[in-house]
Amino acid sequence: SDAARFAPVSYYPHILDGLSYHAAGMSDCMGAIEFVRQNFTPKLDAQAFEAAAAEAPIGAEGLLFYPYLSGARAPFWDATLTAELRGLTRGHDQTAIARAAYEGVGHVLTAIWHDMTDRLGQKPDALHILGGGGKSDFFCQMLADMLAVPIKRGQETDCAYATALFTAACHLGKRPEEMALAAYQPQGEFTPDKSNCAVYASLQQAFLET
Repeated sequence: SDAARFAPVSYYPHILDGLSYHAAGMSDCMGAIEFVRQNFTPKLDAQAFEAAAAEAPIGAEGLLFYPYLSGARAPFWDATLTAELRGLTRGHDQTAIARAAYEGVGHVLTAIWHDMTDRLGQKPDALHILGGGGKSDFFCQMLADMLAVPIKRGQETDCAYATALFTAACHLGKRPEEMALAAYQPQGEFTPDKSNCAVYASLQQAFLET
């Protein structure tokens, strides 16, 4: 059965009868990036921190951030994992630290993406992003490059909005996907850069092996 392919903690019944969904979240996402900003570059506000990250090259000059501030949920399911800035030297500045923070979260999301698509046996043609990170063009493009899949963003990125929309559709007896499409206002699409995808694929392997 489909349920047998997933850990019970990440496989849930859908609001629609007969359907289920795979929830593969990480413990700390944008919160981990904010933690790095506050503790390593406190003079930079969130906007300046993102701008600093954009200045650094892909790979953050060899600096790796493991964002396991609260252990790790998907896809590792290991509460004993801890956060780490690995490879930090005097040669790194705040731009590399900022870039490493974003990329560290991206690497875990990439691992989740690979695990999920392997389990599902299929790969969607695009992903629709929700949540605070979806407001950032920089992060959306980074994810498109790391996941090697187009990222689409609607005008509304609040997760609660999507949940309320689906619930309302079911209550009204409408098909949630049709109601969602009717309410969806496209705001941006981020296409993977093939050269960046190749670099990130190599970095992903190093992130998992280190």
